[in-house]
Amino acid sequence: MHRQAPNPPVQQPRPGDRQPRPPRVVWKFTDWAAI
Repeated sequence: MHRQAPNPPVQQPRPGDRQPRPPRVVWKFTDWAAI
């Protein structure tokens, strides 16, 4: 009973890949830079 689901492979975040920083970190960084 082998059934292949038509769902595409989920792209999991890898530590080596570049990930977009969350807006919270950017906001804190900009706030700190402004000070």
